[in-house]
Amino acid sequence: MKYFKAETFGQRVVKSTYTGNVHSVFTAACNIQTFKGELVTLLNQTKPDQPGGIRVAVPEDFSFSDWVKSSDHVFFQPSYLQIEEPNFFIDMRQAAVWDGRLKIHLTDYSTRSLIHQWEASAGLYLSLVHKNSNSSKGYKTIFSGEYFLPKLYTLAIKLTAATKKHDWKVIDRTICSLIGFGPGLTPWGDDFLCGFMAGLESFCHSGDEKKILEYFRNVLFHNIKATGDISRSALNDVINGQHSRSVTDTCRALFDSTSTLDFSTEAKNLIGTGNTSGEATYLGILSGSAAAIKYGLLYKKNYKQLMSALTKKFSLEIGQRVHSA
Repeated sequence: MKYFKAETFGQRVVKSTYTGNVHSVFTAACNIQTFKGELVTLLNQTKPDQPGGIRVAVPEDFSFSDWVKSSDHVFFQPSYLQIEEPNFFIDMRQAAVWDGRLKIHLTDYSTRSLIHQWEASAGLYLSLVHKNSNSSKGYKTIFSGEYFLPKLYTLAIKLTAATKKHDWKVIDRTICSLIGFGPGLTPWGDDFLCGFMAGLESFCHSGDEKKILEYFRNVLFHNIKATGDISRSALNDVINGQHSRSVTDTCRALFDSTSTLDFSTEAKNLIGTGNTSGEATYLGILSGSAAAIKYGLLYKKNYKQLMSALTKKFSLEIGQRVHSA
């Protein structure tokens, strides 16, 4: 028997008895699908807390894929989780609960400091995305650049502008276009929407602003079947106001004036997640906050400059690759 202790578990990991099967397995994570259709994810210590995650203390060289395979039967009760085929046992009794709710931000920021912080984070995003685009990440191909990125950036700009103007019809159509669209194990469009919702939620203080957030949640809820199981689980969490630690820490670092977190560190951690997930989520946070913040200068100048730089940068890179080929 392989015996481990859980360090944390997310708010969505209900402490009740259920059964299920292993859905998919990776080196650092293992997705379990309950017979009710929900996903619970086992994570090693390198992965951030998730609303539906159980972070497990495992040896440094441990790989879930070496011990667990898809369709293995799983049994869960409040004190433990067991994967029966390899006799894999996780003790839940001393695990702490991870609460992925975003707190109220921007209570005492001045216009100047907010714009400066947002502008600095956008500049960091551009530099990190450029660095990643020159690395060995396989999704930065001519095909993904020519087909996906122009469309995805167009949709990102359209959703941000429509949200700023409260154009409900365009918001509805654009969200539907983003769900399930783009490269990645979790499609780029889904990750962008998760980030956008976090950026939007960070600034929803008044009743009118909260109505916008509820409208977004309602549109996502009614169209969520248009994507795969893993993304659907993440979008469901966002609908219920739950986010991963990498997202909540990034939003705190960017928007909470009382936070001691360093935004460059949090940005690097988030953007480094997966092949496309982190980059899309971070751009979503920047877009959602630009749409929500009432300072017009931030949207009219800084956000448009960011998107213009991204569009031109990838257009240039695509042209260079075609020419060199």
